[in-house]
Amino acid sequence: MSGNSGQSPGVLGTSAQDNGVFGHSDGSGSAGVFGSSSQGPGVMGKGAAGQPGLLGATLSGSAVFARSEDGTGVEAQGTANGVLATATTGAGVFATASDAAGTALIANGTNAAALEGDVRVFGQLFKSGGGFQIDHPQDPEHRVLSHSFVESSERKNIYDGMAVLDDQGQETVTLPSWFTALNTDLRFQLTPLDAPAPNIHVARHDTGDGFDIRGGPPGLEVCWQVTGVRADAWALAHPLAEEEDKPAEEHGSYLHPEAFGEPAEKGVGYRRYPHLRRPTGTGTGADPAPSVRSVTPSVAAAGSRLEDPVVCAGGAPRCR
Repeated sequence: MSGNSGQSPGVLGTSAQDNGVFGHSDGSGSAGVFGSSSQGPGVMGKGAAGQPGLLGATLSGSAVFARSEDGTGVEAQGTANGVLATATTGAGVFATASDAAGTALIANGTNAAALEGDVRVFGQLFKSGGGFQIDHPQDPEHRVLSHSFVESSERKNIYDGMAVLDDQGQETVTLPSWFTALNTDLRFQLTPLDAPAPNIHVARHDTGDGFDIRGGPPGLEVCWQVTGVRADAWALAHPLAEEEDKPAEEHGSYLHPEAFGEPAEKGVGYRRYPHLRRPTGTGTGADPAPSVRSVTPSVAAAGSRLEDPVVCAGGAPRCR
């Protein structure tokens, strides 16, 4: 069956209880339903309130597949959710970039992402700032409390604790068995509490499994801190570059142009992802969102036209 029309739908299918249009193909690489358009959407679906405009289902493989040679494979817009994805056992959304220069997932906005639950990152995470924000312990219903991360030019680990010196004026601090396998370049700090201890010092163990605090009066409480630099296999394979030149194509751009009084267009995002930039209020794709017109699937009287409404688009250190 084929249909052709200058202005009205080329093919229109309606049904009171079943599928208005059903397509099936047994041919390898063929489509049950294929849509193509020289100007507008190749296929567009519009659902009733609470129902999907497009629904894909499959026993295996991809229920919906989209590909674009020079644009966006899938673009979604919604007053509530542009894309809503759920999964029973797999991934609600799985994104991958086949080219090293590509980016699997890009989010852009005042609030680019909101993640509720645990997040695992198997790789390096770079940010401009960060910390935690919780309900304020003294007024949890009305205020929040924020703290910043502790930053360093090295991958520092920090361990601390309290010790009470024995009758000999010393105490042994035992560190976890994995401590020396993880850390190198150790630094020690001791702070006596409530009394001076000018002779207090650290006596290191040859095995690296701990250290002794010595030189203080019996019963003295001592705060101790040890820092180390990560020396595990992953950290050694991915050394942290403290200073780097920006790529040549990003010279003249800023990570945060507004902090330097420069316009947003001088941000590196405009260089890295130019196809995602569009005028404000029109989404995040390459071109301004088209004013897509849809056909309301209702039967028209012979010779009349259908209405075309516009759709808006552990092991903690311890003392012994």
